[in-house]
Amino acid sequence: MDESVVQAFWERVARGDADECWIWRGGTNAGFGQFTVATQPKRVRRPATAVSWELAGRTIPAGHRIGSNCGGKLCVNPAHLEAQTQSDYARWSADALKQRFWRRVSKNPDGCWEWDGHRSALGYGMTTYKSRSIGAHRLAWILTHGSIPEGMFICHHCDNPPCCNPAHLFMGSPAANSFDMKNKGRTRGRRGPGSAGARFTEDEVRSFRARYAAGGVSTHQLAREAGVASMTMWRMLVGRSYADVA
Repeated sequence: MDESVVQAFWERVARGDADECWIWRGGTNAGFGQFTVATQPKRVRRPATAVSWELAGRTIPAGHRIGSNCGGKLCVNPAHLEAQTQSDYARWSADALKQRFWRRVSKNPDGCWEWDGHRSALGYGMTTYKSRSIGAHRLAWILTHGSIPEGMFICHHCDNPPCCNPAHLFMGSPAANSFDMKNKGRTRGRRGPGSAGARFTEDEVRSFRARYAAGGVSTHQLAREAGVASMTMWRMLVGRSYADVA
């Protein structure tokens, strides 16, 4: 590889000690480092891990990709890299996701495990999974038990929205979720008397509408904050739902 290309690559790396992660500071794709190499007749984007691997004098085996064994998507320290098959990579991705998720949970050995990251206006932990916003308690269920059937809810025995303790969660149908909300008194002040499907209190409706009217915030941003679908937020903001709230 041309010396100028090698220099350009390492200029984009924050190098630490030999046993530390060396973090890629250049372009990314899906959270992984990407390095653009000028070739004829076009420029080629390559994984930064693969370039680092080759600069260390190693060859990439056929059918393999280069990934880090430290859990860092942007780490390009050759000492932290390994050739992985697709199944190795899938297993690493799942393990890394679990590590990143549970690092953001405060585990009380005798009670709730609360989410330390962003929370919605309703108090639920919010995170990202497969490029989509998702409740932290739902992802906790997925990481522990597997996928959630379409239309099913993940409810809390403890009635503590930010709790991600799998022992405190249970899966329920929409009807079971509504019954659980009524039992716990979470429908008071909602849209219409006894409405179990309401997502906002009257104060929350007024607050979101005022912020939206003031400008500077999108429907999508407010929906993410509240932990609801963008369409649900839009319908509330424009008065298609909660029309009785002034």
